[in-house]
Amino acid sequence: MFWRASSFGGANNRRMGGVTLAASGPDQSDQGNCSTGVPRERFGRLAFGLQLPETASMHENPPSRPLAPQRQDAILNRIESDGAILVTDIAQQFGISSETARRDLKALALRGVVELTHGGAVRASMVEPELASRSVRNTEAKARIGRRAATLVSDGMVVLLDAGSTTSAIAAMLGKRRGLTVITTSLPIARDLCRHDSFRVQIAGGTINPSDEAAEGPEVMASLARFRVDIAFVSAGGVASDGSVTDFTPFGAETRGLMIAAAHRGYFVIDASKFGVRTPCRIIGQDRAAGLITDSTPPATIARALEARNLPVLSG
Repeated sequence: MFWRASSFGGANNRRMGGVTLAASGPDQSDQGNCSTGVPRERFGRLAFGLQLPETASMHENPPSRPLAPQRQDAILNRIESDGAILVTDIAQQFGISSETARRDLKALALRGVVELTHGGAVRASMVEPELASRSVRNTEAKARIGRRAATLVSDGMVVLLDAGSTTSAIAAMLGKRRGLTVITTSLPIARDLCRHDSFRVQIAGGTINPSDEAAEGPEVMASLARFRVDIAFVSAGGVASDGSVTDFTPFGAETRGLMIAAAHRGYFVIDASKFGVRTPCRIIGQDRAAGLITDSTPPATIARALEARNLPVLSG
């Protein structure tokens, strides 16, 4: 069978692209399809003499796996349970590609039930506010933390400063020190401290997160593994009632754990508004920290839990 161009009408003629195409062979138009004289299962392979590949659905059913809505519900249940999830975990759990996993997370984000993060997603209620918003909150408390932290820094030290509004307050208190080497992921901190005539400032580079004005991602984590610093000041999302220090995203928690590990003395810097707040991801290796610097004494339950974890509290 073949298609031929024709200028005539008729029951077996069809219009395509302004040319009437007439089909040879018997009329099989009872199904409302083009009359081709070709079995319907083969029609998809013929068009203007070209053979097109048949789809797998013509011959066999695809392997059984959860449909996208079912899979997305399961992903959401896990996020509700754990607070966060990584793309790699989704791909492994459901046997799908990373691209499919990202599409599932984007679909959930469009529903407003999760927030996308670098490499995964978190519960919508567990998203850290932007730096501009955090910078105008609890400013006096952060200034007290900054002053207390600065007393631990001596001339000539190598200092690691995490990104954030509290660590920015620490950076503002270092002006009288001399000969510091400062490593940071924060663009604002690097910009301010590089103007000091005796400081050497280095950024741990990676992909810039606009809301945090800081570098993040695998490149930052790889560089942190190579650093050895005298002292580190590390932010966190909260301190739970059991004394665990937590963060908003898996990447953030892992990065901050590496910052503590890179320092001879590493300190968490957390204002009192974060006591009793449990964000989704526990920071692994908090037992390596030298202490926690805050603006006021924690509630008794949390103070006892921190003491049990051998994490001294230094109040500003």
